[in-house]
Amino acid sequence: MNYNPKGQLVHIISTGKYSEYTDTFTYYENGMVKTIQRKYKDKSTTTTSYDHKKNVVTETDKRANGKIATTTYVYNVDELFATIDGKNTVRFHNTYHNYDFEVQVEGDALQYAIEKRRLFQQDEQYLGKLSKEKNGKIVFDIPAISRNDNGDIIRQLQLDKTSKQTRRRLWFSKYVYADGTTSGSTDYDLLFGQRVEKMK
Repeated sequence: MNYNPKGQLVHIISTGKYSEYTDTFTYYENGMVKTIQRKYKDKSTTTTSYDHKKNVVTETDKRANGKIATTTYVYNVDELFATIDGKNTVRFHNTYHNYDFEVQVEGDALQYAIEKRRLFQQDEQYLGKLSKEKNGKIVFDIPAISRNDNGDIIRQLQLDKTSKQTRRRLWFSKYVYADGTTSGSTDYDLLFGQRVEKMK
């Protein structure tokens, strides 16, 4: 690891047997991280850029063959609000209603997502309205959730609709709390499985 005179991390060099890369860090004048670039042995790179004022992170992958893919992540405080790919598709993450939906945008997709975030901050129901208004394509859904007495999720059904055939995932979790009590189980719950069997 290498540091600059300000004590900021500048380089991390990994020469492991299965991973060989160099990470390079740049900073804004206020000391916040501006970019992190990982350069691999084959000359491909992944560059992550941070815009702290807009609360936006952009990741650019440049492969050794010259192919470039860019994904932009828009956050609302600490929660992922929207993801933008290079085709002007905006994927909104509606954590309030436990589903993701996509809309196609003409023009500046980032500004579109930032404006929708502003409206969501004024009305937590806004994404549900936007999904109906734009006929958003639901690409990820959690139609069934069970919580324990503490409000923690112990069982859920996830429907991944990003491909032609929906992928179903049953998710079970066990919590161990500081006082030694436990809740939930990672074992398959037959009753929950039967209850959600026909959900699509």
